[in-house]
Amino acid sequence: EESIRKTYHKRLFAKFTKAIRTYDLIQEILKTLIQKGKGIEVNTAGAWKSNSGDYNPNSTILKMYKDLGGEIITIGADSHKVDDVGRLVEAANKLLIETGFKYSTVFRKRKPEFITLEA
Repeated sequence: EESIRKTYHKRLFAKFTKAIRTYDLIQEILKTLIQKGKGIEVNTAGAWKSNSGDYNPNSTILKMYKDLGGEIITIGADSHKVDDVGRLVEAANKLLIETGFKYSTVFRKRKPEFITLEA
């Protein structure tokens, strides 16, 4: 039993350590993007195409981006068919508002324009 417990704890520690390294790596990537004036996209496809039912990136990463000072954020639906254009965009707007964002971003002639998010 002691051997099983030690093995379990080693595996649990390894998973936890990997999760921390992944979190730290994502945080560093987001910091770099923000410092370079770049943004990210919240893509709704994960919420309707995958088994996860979550946006990509998920709300945890969106919150991290916002907390680090990120402001440039676009919304995409990964549309490959006409019926999917704009799918769940309103729900993504709501998620961004709940996460603390005041604006989403569109680009015109490669310049960001901020659109006020409304509930």
